[in-house]
This record gives sequence, C-alpha cells and structure tokens, in this order.
Amino acid sequence: ASSFTPNEDGENGELFPIETDEEWDMIEETLNTFLADEDEE
Repeated sequence: ASSFTPNEDGENGELFPIETDEEWDMIEETLNTFLADEDEE
C-alpha cells in the first residue's frame, strides 16, 4: 500500500510507501468507516 500526495495542480501526485504504524492506523480507520457506510446502504 502507498500514500498519495497530490501536486499543486491537484490532478497528479506521487505515491509514497506507508512506513509508520500511525499511517497504517489512519488507513485502517478510513477503510473501516467506508465499509461501515457501505453496510448501512
């Protein structure tokens, strides 16, 4: 998995490897929220 950082134009950007537990925690929380929202629909 990678994190995406957009360029100033907002259309392009760069992918960077996820390196810390904090980054993984944020991704897991975002994914869990998305999946919970999908289950409600």
